[in-house]
Amino acid sequence: MYQPGLKGVIAVETELSNIDGAQGILTYRGTEIQTIIQDYSFEEIAYFLLHGKNPLDTEFQAFQENLKRYRIMPAYLQQIIDQLPEDQSMMDVLRTAISAVSTQESAMYDNAVQLIAITPTIIAYRFNQLRKKPVITPNDNLDHVANFMIK
Repeated sequence: MYQPGLKGVIAVETELSNIDGAQGILTYRGTEIQTIIQDYSFEEIAYFLLHGKNPLDTEFQAFQENLKRYRIMPAYLQQIIDQLPEDQSMMDVLRTAISAVSTQESAMYDNAVQLIAITPTIIAYRFNQLRKKPVITPNDNLDHVANFMIK
C-alpha cells in the first residue's frame, strides 16, 4: 500500500523522545515539551536530555563550567571556516565545522557537550565573518543563550 512521506515508517527507535502525532504530543524522557520549555533554562534542558534527570546544584555548576570551557572556538576551526567559500550555506558550514570538532579525541559525552557549547559560536563566527565584523568571544559571565544572542 502506498504511504506518502514517512507515514507509518519507523526511522529509529529511541527511549529519549516520543511523538504522538495524532494527539499532537511530543515528550522527551517522559516529560511533555511544553513543560520542559516553560520551566527550564537551555542548560537545564541540555543536562536533562543528556542525563535523564534534573541536575543537583553541584552537577549543574559543573555542567555550566564545561559549556563555558567548550564555547571557545579553537584556532584550527577558525582557519577551516575562513577557507570556506562565502556562498556556502550555513548548514554546510556547520556540517564541516562539526565534523572537524568531532575528530578530536574525547569521550562521547564530552563530545556531545562540546557540540552543544560550540555550535552557537560557530554560527556567530561565520555570521560576523561574512559581514566583515569583528569576532566576539564568548563571555563567561553570560549563560549559553545570552552568549549566542550578543553575537
